[in-house]
Amino acid sequence: HTPAGTDAAAVDAMMARWVKPYAEEPSILAWILLDEPREADFTRALALKAKLREADPNHPMAVVTRHPSAYPLLAPFFAASG
Repeated sequence: HTPAGTDAAAVDAMMARWVKPYAEEPSILAWILLDEPREADFTRALALKAKLREADPNHPMAVVTRHPSAYPLLAPFFAASG
């Protein structure tokens, strides 16, 4: 859950502070976008993914889940790990 929620200004501020400064950082493997997302989080996750991609086009985004049944839903959009 991002502290910024769905407030566009808060999301932009979060990206400017926590993502953009590290966009060229080679030690970043991936950004963890969500941890144990619920189905209701999916639409918001896609919106955040677009903002994150805008702030840092160099690193992949991952979603962490322990539910293997979620992989087919997540895989087309994110790197998924369990």
